[in-house]
Parts: sequence; C-alpha cells; structure tokens
Amino acid sequence: MYELFTGTTPYVGNDPIEIALQHVEGKPKPPRELAPDLPPVLEAIILKAMSLQPDDRFQSMDTLRETLAALAV
Repeated sequence: MYELFTGTTPYVGNDPIEIALQHVEGKPKPPRELAPDLPPVLEAIILKAMSLQPDDRFQSMDTLRETLAALAV
C-alpha cells in the first residue's frame, strides 16, 4: 500500500543490507511527506499495516479489508 499511494518503496538504499537495516528499524518516511493529499486516516492504516510488532498490525486481511471498506462509506 505504501508504494501504491506514494509512488515509491518505503525503504531505499544503495545495497540490500542498507535496505534490510531500514526494515529492522521500521521507520519509513511518513507517506504524507511523499503524498501530501493522502488522508491522515489512510496514512495511519498504511503505517499500522507496516508496524514492526505483529501485535500492532492488523490481525487478518479481513480486518484490514473491513477497515479500508469503512473509508469508502
């Protein structure tokens, strides 16, 4: 979702190790910095889906789908 809405990957580097370290740190550039028109609620959903801690992420794709569907109402 990050790449879909921002047009770039969340982690960019000169080599795979640099990118892997960014994954471990889990601090992507906030999506709205790259796509200012992105609604804050959608940014929050994207960042929740990317959370480092499994318990902080959506616990199922159904939950993510339902959360996204609620935005369309």
